[in-house]
Amino acid sequence: SLESVLAAAPDIIVLVRSAGEASQWGARWLEYLPKTRVVYVDADLLSRPSRRILEGIEALCRVVHYEG
Repeated sequence: SLESVLAAAPDIIVLVRSAGEASQWGARWLEYLPKTRVVYVDADLLSRPSRRILEGIEALCRVVHYEG
């Protein structure tokens, strides 16, 4: 639930979206948790069980372990 996420105060929130698609949740999470990093991963890489999922996992690892 939203309350559970807010109580946990995560360091990062990963949203999955299609390329070029706007996400209303990104702005909402930043409003609720301004110190939390919100990142995006291409939905085509993670939401279909195929060989592309390996690319999706790599993309997920890159955004989670970003050191910039």
